[in-house]
Amino acid sequence: MKNALFFLFFCSMAASAQQFPVSTRPFTFKGRQLIVGSALGKLEKEYRLLDDGGIYRRMNTDTTFEKLGNQTPKNVEIAFNSLADVDFQKMDFNYPSRNSNFVKYKKGKEQHEVF
Repeated sequence: MKNALFFLFFCSMAASAQQFPVSTRPFTFKGRQLIVGSALGKLEKEYRLLDDGGIYRRMNTDTTFEKLGNQTPKNVEIAFNSLADVDFQKMDFNYPSRNSNFVKYKKGKEQHEVF
């Protein structure tokens, strides 16, 4: 009986682990990207919203991104418009610590970040 319960538990855990397709697209994407994440020491976990609606995540030790899905064009514009008031070029707040959160805005090779 214990073996049957363990088998059912293991199968339910395996079924709930969702595999996401992998991609390197955010590395070469030329449009706008909104990147948010957190860092613990040198380990960073980031989520990226591309202006074409793609949502990706990765650890900084990974060479590929996991594609989590897509966002509607309306919600993408809301997200990027929320950054309109932030003047990243004039902002002087860069205090990364052992445990910190960050926001990055990237367009092509130009990148601004706030820790």
